[in-house]
Amino acid sequence: MIKKLFFFLFVASTMACTQTTNKSLVKQVYIDFEKEDSTKFYTSQIFSKVSYVNLENMVPVGQIDKVCQFENVVYLCNRNEGKIHQFDTNGKYLTTLNKQGRAGDEYIKLSIFDVSSDNGDVHIYDEGRKRMLVYSKEGNLKRKFDIEDIIRDFAIMDNGNYLMYTPDKNGESRRGLWLTDSDGKFIKQLVDIDQKFQYGGIYPQYLYHIDNKTIGLMGGEDKNNFYMITGEDVSIQMHANFEISIPSELKQQRIIDVSKDKKHIYTKNNYKESHRWLWFHTTDFDKSILCFYDKVNDKCYQVKAQENLIEDVVILGQSMSCYNDKMINVVYASSIIALPELREKFPEVSDTSNPVLEIVELTK
Repeated sequence: MIKKLFFFLFVASTMACTQTTNKSLVKQVYIDFEKEDSTKFYTSQIFSKVSYVNLENMVPVGQIDKVCQFENVVYLCNRNEGKIHQFDTNGKYLTTLNKQGRAGDEYIKLSIFDVSSDNGDVHIYDEGRKRMLVYSKEGNLKRKFDIEDIIRDFAIMDNGNYLMYTPDKNGESRRGLWLTDSDGKFIKQLVDIDQKFQYGGIYPQYLYHIDNKTIGLMGGEDKNNFYMITGEDVSIQMHANFEISIPSELKQQRIIDVSKDKKHIYTKNNYKESHRWLWFHTTDFDKSILCFYDKVNDKCYQVKAQENLIEDVVILGQSMSCYNDKMINVVYASSIIALPELREKFPEVSDTSNPVLEIVELTK
């Protein structure tokens, strides 16, 4: 049963003035859903060491939607409850940011959040008010400002500027990737999306902190590029070549009948990235592929069947964060209790226990 968990968890779930990319240096990945060939991939190629942290049960954490880390503090976001819990890396409970409401220092909806690598401040985008709120680690509001556009994902940079990304068309709101200052004022557009291209795929996490200064972006289905951003510079590091050419009439539709148009469209999700590895899941809504790309050896592994994913290092949790060559996964108590193999591994876990954090070191 455990052997099936990893594959299930991964599969279930440009402007020329700023781009310095030499096209000959862009890595090409060719994806063909119709080919039966499937690459064997050993999980030990990417995962070198696994350890676990039991979270104290001082407060119930519930569902975790995103994880960030600053120094020895781990931030666990529960969007549904509007809370961000803080634990240290040994699992000790520290505090909870719980400011959901309509007061001046509160947010209506905790939509997206990120943590500053400079001081551990928590940045929250309130979709209800289209507002960014910045809190200290202790939960005190430091500042807030309105956002003119609709954003699907953002990242706070080491100098306090923001990267903001939206792939889908929303009236006159900005699209693509753009850079703002620390008060949300527009600086420059980094990646463009043709306004005629309206198909936005699904809305996973697009931006990933690779380290304090470098951020990766999984671009939309318009260009199928993977970008690397440092400071105000963006470069294309990888391009996904699909054998499918989305029909022009579908490109111009915001809402698509997937059951009717499967095999004619595709999307990418579950994007993760480290210094050496980039991986993502892609589907044409009929078949699925799990792609691992080794940047060091310029090699792509495309896993199309469970039997070709050789789990010589077993991963139990749902991946939530990948930063500085470490991945933080979440293993819920309900999963542990449901499987005898996991109950034996975590005998202290009960149905009232908080999730277990799985810390995975990646190969370099």
